[in-house]
Amino acid sequence: MLDAAVLDTAPRAPHDARDRAMNPRLRLLTLLLGLAAGACTLVPVTGKLPKEAWAGAAALVLAASASFGPVNAPWRWLRARPIACWCVALLATVAALGAWTCHAQPVWGRWPSRPELGALAAVLVVALAPFVAAPSPAERALQRERLARSAVAKLLLVATSFAFAFFAVEAVLRTFYVQSDGFAVTAMHRAWVAVHWKPINALRYRDREPVDEPGVKRVLVVGDSFAAGHGLDELDDAFARVLERGLGAGWRVNIAARPGWSTDAEYAALVKYPLKPDVIVLSYYVNDMSYLLPKDDDDFRAPPPGLGWFANGFFSTSYLYWHTLQGGMERVHEQYAKKRLAEYDDPALWSRHAADLDRFVELATAQGVKLVVLVWPRLDGVEGSRGATEKVSAHFRARGVAVVDLTNELAPIPSRDLIVNRLDAHPNAATHARAGERLVPVVASP
Repeated sequence: MLDAAVLDTAPRAPHDARDRAMNPRLRLLTLLLGLAAGACTLVPVTGKLPKEAWAGAAALVLAASASFGPVNAPWRWLRARPIACWCVALLATVAALGAWTCHAQPVWGRWPSRPELGALAAVLVVALAPFVAAPSPAERALQRERLARSAVAKLLLVATSFAFAFFAVEAVLRTFYVQSDGFAVTAMHRAWVAVHWKPINALRYRDREPVDEPGVKRVLVVGDSFAAGHGLDELDDAFARVLERGLGAGWRVNIAARPGWSTDAEYAALVKYPLKPDVIVLSYYVNDMSYLLPKDDDDFRAPPPGLGWFANGFFSTSYLYWHTLQGGMERVHEQYAKKRLAEYDDPALWSRHAADLDRFVELATAQGVKLVVLVWPRLDGVEGSRGATEKVSAHFRARGVAVVDLTNELAPIPSRDLIVNRLDAHPNAATHARAGERLVPVVASP
């Protein structure tokens, strides 16, 4: 076995024993990755350094310190101790890769930005740097013998296998399970938004820019997540776009809607919209009265301090937190829906809400604009929401407003054929198409 003291007292030269005691391929790869990390993160973007700049700088330092003989003594010391080297490499790689995954949210359909790619190169430098220094054949044989006898090595093997399996599962989820959820709380949903929530116009609505075109009749769809196309990968599948295609040339349909809006926010958006429409379509869902009440205590609770990464960073842990530790999204949704529907039986709440609904009628009348109300039932329990939808529809019809109530049409259809997915009870593309087609003759009529 080579004596470490002999190595330390060997004659110094540009390519001395310390340089030769390296894996040349790993050395080259580590240097290239360090340079790539620096080039991608240390170049200013729009006049300032990206927030990943620290990762690029750290990668350059690690790559240089591990690859050049005169300064890589700490790495050679670590490499001579296989258990310590394995622990450091595993912990550093898991931490770096985990931080990059949570920060960059790499998913199918979203290409990482240049600084994010640079940060990934920095992660690879962290993983490779401990192994650039190469032990001699005799040292390698001794290290293998020690590892074979070590109980700690067996634990490290289990931990390494678990880490590999975890990130492999995460990669599969991020490739095939980028999907929305009804409450917009999971990491999967945020990744879905990053890929599919577009286009966003200057008014911050998921819609094209509104343009005043002479001779074109304008329809403005006002609503919440249903109108905004929550859960739809393409906005062209939303009922507003189906309506526009059905109306044909000479019509333009714009959208003023955001997830979470209720009647008060919808009315404010209508008043502030920069272009006056010829037709207003109010998309009404049976939770639009919720602005009159405080937030429910049984809604999903934010993760406690220190657990944000667990609940919001990875797809797998996010699902575990929101669907297991929180008791299941379906349970929360059922409680939420029952409370929202019960509000329609409260005379005082309904009186206040009806007065707010009348403001839409008054505004449309004052501006000489046609008002059409699209009433959505609860899609995963249509019959259970019939009392609420009939009450809203009757209120508007009594004031001479055209109403398209989807309750009767959707009631015979199984809920699984109406909603986006098991975790998202918003309408799917087929349900949006039904709504848009129902609206066409009503909107087009004089």
